Amino acid sequence: MNARTFFVGRAIGLLALLAVIGLIAGFFALNNYIYTKKQTGNKNVEPYRATLAGEYVCLPHRDTSGPQSKECALGIKLDSGEYYAVDFSLMSQILPELATGERFSANGLVTPIENLSTDQWQKYPVEGIFSVTDSVTREYQACTQEALECPDGSYVGRTGPRCEFAPCPGGVGDVTLGEVGVGKTVFINGVRITLHEIVEDSRCPADVVCIWAGRVVARVTLESNTDKETRTIESNAAVVLFDSYQISIKSIKPSKVASTPEPKPTDYLITFQVKENE
Repeated sequence: MNARTFFVGRAIGLLALLAVIGLIAGFFALNNYIYTKKQTGNKNVEPYRATLAGEYVCLPHRDTSGPQSKECALGIKLDSGEYYAVDFSLMSQILPELATGERFSANGLVTPIENLSTDQWQKYPVEGIFSVTDSVTREYQACTQEALECPDGSYVGRTGPRCEFAPCPGGVGDVTLGEVGVGKTVFINGVRITLHEIVEDSRCPADVVCIWAGRVVARVTLESNTDKETRTIESNAAVVLFDSYQISIKSIKPSKVASTPEPKPTDYLITFQVKENE
């Protein structure tokens, strides 16, 4: 074997080895690419500029099974239902005063949650952080033409940026208490309560001695700015937890008396108490 044949053979072997190494590297690179795509669901995980519009909100927690704190991590809820944490630290202009519940739009930089180096946002169902840079604009909307009956029989409508019902007139007495008739709706301390029907009235009559006081069970719809639920409330229960409120029945009219006819379904007036969670 001459020298030229030897070196040609060595060169071919080296090229073959490099080709094998290249194939192996390409195989692992392809696997890594496919794995990354599966993990991110083909989402863009790099920061990008965007204009977002939606409602300025306190971000909800992922886990709502335990006690909830009163902390409010501010964010934006898009019309599509997606949440983003909001950061105004990059703003060069004066930030308009925004209240939770208001709608606004702005330009900024979106950093997807997959690209964040901290776990502090994992407890919220956010898609990422929206770092606002400019063009913050408050969006005003027309309120629906609804009327709410107050305890004194007067009516108020929706008003303000959050389209909340205006306070009932008077302002005298305990604002946590309100009396609701069957088929009526009353706004009490942040919660709109509709009394649909009396499901049960097993109260002991006032002129009879009983071994059990009995109870009244009412079917109601509870509605706040952020939640709505139809359920029953019992007069002998401590409190019902709804959104950030504690709701209970404080009194029932008319009283039950054995010597008088049973109250008609439309005769009932129930006084509810609505307190904010402490």
